[in-house]
Amino acid sequence: MNSYIRFALRNMRKNKLYAIINIAGLALGIACALVIFLIIKFELSFDTYHPDAERIYRMVRTTTEYGNTDYSTGVPHPMPDALRTDFPEIEA
Repeated sequence: MNSYIRFALRNMRKNKLYAIINIAGLALGIACALVIFLIIKFELSFDTYHPDAERIYRMVRTTTEYGNTDYSTGVPHPMPDALRTDFPEIEA
């Protein structure tokens, strides 16, 4: 094992540019994988403490004014009652 490490270090000293490119690529790949993992973990962490977490949905309202699109989680006050009336499968 010691000879492999010495060989790798000797090879890095001889080919400095090649070694820098490889190490930078490895570091970039690890950083991207870590960021992707953290984003996925964050997205999957919502509402998992509820007993029926897979049955919870979120409503988003889309509004377009003057060419700008806005997304809002707030809905008009009568909307939940209207949805419960129109869709009996909605529980709460």
